[in-house]
Amino acid sequence: MPFSESGRGFDPTSVKPKADATPDLTASFAVDGKKRRIVPESEMKIEFSRSGGPGGQGVNTADSKAILHWHVGQSNVFTPDEKCRIREKLKLSASDMVVLHCSELRTQGKNKALCIERLHDKLHLAIQVDAERKETTKPAGVRRREVDKKKKEGEKKRGRARVDWRE
Repeated sequence: MPFSESGRGFDPTSVKPKADATPDLTASFAVDGKKRRIVPESEMKIEFSRSGGPGGQGVNTADSKAILHWHVGQSNVFTPDEKCRIREKLKLSASDMVVLHCSELRTQGKNKALCIERLHDKLHLAIQVDAERKETTKPAGVRRREVDKKKKEGEKKRGRARVDWRE
């Protein structure tokens, strides 16, 4: 902390204002090679149970199915705005939790890793801000082709009308 030369308290003139006043969020969380935020395992609860997936007779004895629970509201990785986006885009339990089941693989470790990978993928997609769509008009050539197509269809259908042969 910058102090005055006299040693009596804080000297505000010695502090340089930051050029960018927005907070730097990259320091508060980890990012993987795919540039996704990493939720620490301390925020997750992972349980194992019997799975119905591959494994032959071992399925009946091995608890290889991984069940991951992650509480959105208690996470320190995401901002409140991002948590709102996650709540809107992901299916959550009544207790504000994301619950994922993985039983495709034969071992606990692989199913656990798969659950964590899926959570990171889902969260990465959920926090993305959708770009606003700019409304545009159809080009003149497209409108002209549509009108021509409608006229051809109308002529075709008029040709199917009953003909009065009595006249």
